Amino acid sequence: MDAALANVPASPFPFPSYANDRPSENDYLTSVATVTGGRVAVLDTSQIRLPGQTAFEPCDIVTDDGRLVFGKVRALRRT
Repeated sequence: MDAALANVPASPFPFPSYANDRPSENDYLTSVATVTGGRVAVLDTSQIRLPGQTAFEPCDIVTDDGRLVFGKVRALRRT
């Protein structure tokens, strides 16, 4: 997995880094709109519902240049 991810280019979008002062995914997503100058819409927990289909979340945030982003908090490895 690490080797595959190493080949994915970094995004030039000015996402803030996830830091210890933002302890949850929700806190981070809430801060992104402010930190990026309003360039994102937070869609976390917003569901698309189609008749006869299971509801789904399209993404956590969408940027003004069309990026669909899922933000997930990862656990730190303890060594």
